[in-house]
Amino acid sequence: MNKDLQNSVHEASPHELIRMLFDGALDHLAGVKLAIESDDNALRDKNLNAVSAIIDGLQSSLDAQQGGELAENLYALYSYMHRRLTDCASENSVGIVIEVGDLMHTLKEAWAAIDPRCQEIRPPILA
Repeated sequence: MNKDLQNSVHEASPHELIRMLFDGALDHLAGVKLAIESDDNALRDKNLNAVSAIIDGLQSSLDAQQGGELAENLYALYSYMHRRLTDCASENSVGIVIEVGDLMHTLKEAWAAIDPRCQEIRPPILA
């Protein structure tokens, strides 16, 4: 990991770290697509492994107790994405890369819509 990235990770909030994981996954998915198009299986596999590791990290960060149904649904979605990447490795399919990329992009947009500074808002005490 380069020094700038290390500093960014060290200084990032938990919200920013998740955003960085989404960005990394999308970058590696672009690498998978490029590798498939250029028939570079070694590069494809390297990028597929990186995306899979990121998805594993996102999945393991879920808190089923606090997240409830949302965490369960995200866990299932990450599992689906992981299976599709396995299919991609065997089928060498750009279509699968695009499918997983679209899902990841949707998650990234939803995550970005969450204000990391949100606090639980409590109504003022009425007299």
